[in-house]
Amino acid sequence: MGKKVKIKNKTNAVLQQKLALLVMIAALFIIVNAFGGVVVKFLRNNDKNFALNKPTITEPVSPIPGVEQLNFCDHNYDGKIDLSDVALFENCKDTFDANDDGKHDLTDIGLYSANYQDIKWCKRWVSECEVATTPGNNSLAFGLDANMKTAQELQYSIDIMKDLGINKSKIWENWILRQPSPTETSWAGLDMRVNGLYEAGQDIILIIQPAGIKDGELSWYCEPTGANINSCIFKPEHEDDFGLYIESIMKRYPGKIDKIEFHNEWDSDYHFLGTKEDYVKYTNLLYDAVKKNSPDTIVSLGAITKTPLLYLAGCRLDLIGEFYDKNGNLISEAQKQAWCNDPETIAMYEKVAYAFANAKYDMVDIHLYDDPQYWDKYYQALETLNNRNRPVIVTEFGGPWQDDKRIDPYDESVQASELIRYLDKLVELPIVEAYYFRMIEGSGERINHILTGLMKVEEGKTYPIKKLNYDVFKDFISQH
Repeated sequence: MGKKVKIKNKTNAVLQQKLALLVMIAALFIIVNAFGGVVVKFLRNNDKNFALNKPTITEPVSPIPGVEQLNFCDHNYDGKIDLSDVALFENCKDTFDANDDGKHDLTDIGLYSANYQDIKWCKRWVSECEVATTPGNNSLAFGLDANMKTAQELQYSIDIMKDLGINKSKIWENWILRQPSPTETSWAGLDMRVNGLYEAGQDIILIIQPAGIKDGELSWYCEPTGANINSCIFKPEHEDDFGLYIESIMKRYPGKIDKIEFHNEWDSDYHFLGTKEDYVKYTNLLYDAVKKNSPDTIVSLGAITKTPLLYLAGCRLDLIGEFYDKNGNLISEAQKQAWCNDPETIAMYEKVAYAFANAKYDMVDIHLYDDPQYWDKYYQALETLNNRNRPVIVTEFGGPWQDDKRIDPYDESVQASELIRYLDKLVELPIVEAYYFRMIEGSGERINHILTGLMKVEEGKTYPIKKLNYDVFKDFISQH
């Protein structure tokens, strides 16, 4: 009997020891978790002062060809790539799983040096997650080229954009409308649009496009031999007046203009008559005037057409075989060399390359129409020009072109299926904004895509009616 008691006591002692051990483990687990939370919080708030328990890596990693890592990887824009950027990775946890263990946590930090991010992380940032971590944008944001000539049109457009879930608008601005002569001004039209959109919570991009001829009259600031309805070459004595005009805009609408750029599709002589040197000169005048009066306003390089990008992708980089040119003609492999040698096409490319190298700008703008199967190739070509790694926006996308021979462009179901293709491709590109062209379809002197639109005007109807495109666009935005 005594022996059994002894065994029982021994068993109880063992159980007590095991229980005590479990309690200690549980307590330790709670302490580690609590301390770990403090550590993570400390790192997120104070990671500039955090030092890794390993030798500092002083040599930079091998750069990605054509990519300046500082601009891409400096998430908090403090001019350095260091641990202070790590706290901004949360929106892209899967993308920034540097050691591929299925988690984004402190174990990944060891793969980032004190001065340069791991090459794998930086490359993923460029290709997969740039948009998601751009300040002010968690994903690709959509905008609209709307109709806003009158107060009624403005309010109607605002109501449509609210229904679509859009808060980005594009405004066209013409110098001659603000200054009909050197001594008179007229701001009512622009006041209505800027103030109305701003009060409705819309972000505004302002496209400055001084016309050379309006209503058959030469604009006072233009050279007589260098003017058309879209643009002009400024008289030398009025170049400073242009800068003062831009300053007046920035002073009149403080904090209301999010982005601004000089001219639309300026790579084409039809849209901008001046030389590449003229374009850079006027863009830099605008840039200086904007930054002097509104430093936070983003100055984008004016939007370019796809032609110089197609030339670069197809002729210089050999990324594209056969393709359709700007007139909808199929350029076969056999015809490609002749197209690549066309002086007008080469001149458009050289004009763009010069501006990318010499102009002042914070952002880049391109237009994409009709052929989404090539848009990623155009973007690859753009990267070779955009060596300052500026963010990219698309202030016009749409289609199809009314003379497209591959499809029936007048069939609204075809238009809707094409729009789906455009939208699906846009969200694959590392761009920050995309503006659909346009709210209401229609023809005009400067409109090449008369069918692209969310709505159309029908005889006898008071208001435009919605096309299939409208529901496609709205549904995509709500799900994006």
